[in-house]
Amino acid sequence: APAAPPAAARRPLTDGATAAPGSAEAPAPAPTPLATSAPSTGAPAEWPSVAAALRLNGLARELALRSELVSCADDHYVLRVPVKALLEAGSEARLRAALAKHVGRPVRLSTQVGATQGDTAAGRSEQARALRQRQAEDAIYADPFVRELIENFGATVDPRSIRPATPET
Repeated sequence: APAAPPAAARRPLTDGATAAPGSAEAPAPAPTPLATSAPSTGAPAEWPSVAAALRLNGLARELALRSELVSCADDHYVLRVPVKALLEAGSEARLRAALAKHVGRPVRLSTQVGATQGDTAAGRSEQARALRQRQAEDAIYADPFVRELIENFGATVDPRSIRPATPET
């Protein structure tokens, strides 16, 4: 019988055993879960990423981006929204449909109106925009030519005129 390949060349099986490459014993790759980025039960920290990934537009998109996941259990999502107007014009039903499509099963959606206290997709976006703006301002003030103009001629920079070079996403 031929010698078995070294352990480093073997692939792990699902039960922890190993099989040689190309052997008939190797299992097929495990299927990828449909909703790997969907929030798991009780994981509000994942909501901003999920909300940003949902295929929505208009008021329903703003509802998703500005809402905070309060809880998630048994496919029942409870969101807190800062403004009641975000719940108008069928936006809640459109969000529920997009979320159900995202997770691959029906979901229930309840909303509360009140100040958001946790992370939201809109909050993350604003933080990223502010960081890009600070970096752009720092780059301008660090530029040797700009520094020379300020030091030698008393020039000033209008911070409102500085825009980040990278486009917003």
